[in-house]
Amino acid sequence: MFLKFFKFLFSGKKQKEKTIDSSIQPHLNIELIDLTRPNFKAIEFWKSTVAQRNNIDNTPDQQYILSNLMQTADQMQILHSYLQSVYASNNVVIDITSGYRCEKLNVLVKGSPTSRHKSGLAVDIKVRINKKILPLKVVMNHIIDAEINFDQILIENALNIIHIGFAINPLKARKQVKYAWIDKNNNWKTKKL
Repeated sequence: MFLKFFKFLFSGKKQKEKTIDSSIQPHLNIELIDLTRPNFKAIEFWKSTVAQRNNIDNTPDQQYILSNLMQTADQMQILHSYLQSVYASNNVVIDITSGYRCEKLNVLVKGSPTSRHKSGLAVDIKVRINKKILPLKVVMNHIIDAEINFDQILIENALNIIHIGFAINPLKARKQVKYAWIDKNNNWKTKKL
């Protein structure tokens, strides 16, 4: 069954970006603990203080979301390892301020209706080296230099975060880099860098 999933993931077939073949979901058997990486606890990829304050269960439980989160966790570990090598420091912290969001949480935080957070394919981050927060453009350059397979980087100056979105099919990653903000009418806007 894994071979079926692998073939699906890397096929050149035109697939809707928001879904994954439901016939393979029961065969994946990914558990939450599987998201743990050397520099990340599993919970970092879905924890939310907003969800906790509002009694929203934001725990991912669908196999396709957990599969997407595995990809996201792998890419974040690559970025962390890259930053450790660049700064020759073991004091590298990538704070994930937002990872997976269930629909209810995404609406509450005014996330985009098409947000990749809802499918486990996005994280918002801040990076600290030796307790100092790196400027967003520096983080952006490191993401590009680390050659992680991002689909989109959004620099959100108002929130002082970098959003990294991933594609379901890594071979179709667009490598877009943009500024993003919410306008006065509460609509998401982006502008190429």
